[in-house]
Amino acid sequence: MTLMEFFDTVYLRARPLSEDGKHTYRAAISQLQRFAGRELDLTEVSADLIADFMAAYREKWSASSTNNKRAHLLVIWRFAYRRKLHPVEPPDNHDLPKVKEPRREPKAWTTEEYGRLLAAAERMAVDVQNGLTWGPAHWKAFLLVQLDTAHRRGALLSYPSMTPPILTTRRDQVRDGFLTVLAEHTKQHADTVHKLHPDTLAAIEGLPPHTLLFPWPYAERMLDDRYRVLVALAGFTPGRKTGTHKNRRTSATAVAAKAGITAAARHCGHSTERMTIANYVDKAQMPSIHGCDVIDRPSAVQPEEGA
Repeated sequence: MTLMEFFDTVYLRARPLSEDGKHTYRAAISQLQRFAGRELDLTEVSADLIADFMAAYREKWSASSTNNKRAHLLVIWRFAYRRKLHPVEPPDNHDLPKVKEPRREPKAWTTEEYGRLLAAAERMAVDVQNGLTWGPAHWKAFLLVQLDTAHRRGALLSYPSMTPPILTTRRDQVRDGFLTVLAEHTKQHADTVHKLHPDTLAAIEGLPPHTLLFPWPYAERMLDDRYRVLVALAGFTPGRKTGTHKNRRTSATAVAAKAGITAAARHCGHSTERMTIANYVDKAQMPSIHGCDVIDRPSAVQPEEGA
């Protein structure tokens, strides 16, 4: 059985993935096979092969991308070993270490910059494919919902359509203006409820009816290509660091600045605050706190005689 056949017929049957997830795993397999120069059998996957592949891949691509490919290949290998379809247990981090990644400070859009994105959305062309239409109104609503919820691109494109006002199913929040997203559409596999701003609700109300809230007419990853156009129209340089994930960081940073890191971590659905601080909060936009501004000032007091 080839590595790709195993992924498509065995792994996916037991571990269903989104279309975006399937794409990333298949890309890792394809890159490995391109390096090997041929289609690989499942049992040919080895620590030496992956290590050599990582070294070659790193020469052209980032450390983050290299480690991403490593992680996906090891997940598949580990699953095959547990199913007794690969005779060798996958190596640990000591035997097959990750490439060292420089730790960059997270960067988020400022309020003014996000406003430029919204303005650029109004100048985007209309896409029509397979009976689906996506235009400026969709881009604007997409940006506003992501700002309010910090949800990922895949979750946004999976929202079922709801005729506004959007209602929550939670008994403690039965008033209008809340968006309920089911666990099946979130990375943390948990139902989430987010309040939407009136501007966001108004943008949603202006969308044409469809079974999905955001009926993207192409493959999910093609949204990145179109989004680069929007970023350029806003006057920014399109790139890996200005994709839709930066909107998530913007949402997280805004919550952290006003309500603290704990609230921001909960807002993003993170399991730890450390993840939020390390990867999502733009420290340059956090309020400055200086020790001398909050420490009570002592005064010099002479001790009483005989004390």
